[in-house]
Amino acid sequence: MSQIAVIYWSGTGNTESMARAVEDGAKKAGAGTVLKTVSEISAAEAAVSVLTLQRSMLVSFGSMESEEILIMNILTGTAVWIFVLTLGFALIIKGIKKGSKVSCPEVRTKYHFK
Repeated sequence: MSQIAVIYWSGTGNTESMARAVEDGAKKAGAGTVLKTVSEISAAEAAVSVLTLQRSMLVSFGSMESEEILIMNILTGTAVWIFVLTLGFALIIKGIKKGSKVSCPEVRTKYHFK
């Protein structure tokens, strides 16, 4: 069974209504659904959603010409690469600002952290 995450942000309620309609349609088609707002997901969940979206887009456009598929691969792959790179930098900066300490004794010893 397919599992579909419907993630949305709604300021006035219009997008929420559309998200609920998408969820209802997916349920009627037999898919499991998860409905969440953007503020309810973590950065890791967002990254997984982006990677899944890339895969889904490539499968959905299977009737495209090979040049178009190549362009789609390049564009979506670049977008995912930029997203993951940005996420990595954000997590590094967040760790530095918090003054992260390494708590695992094996890691502390192996990499000479104090």
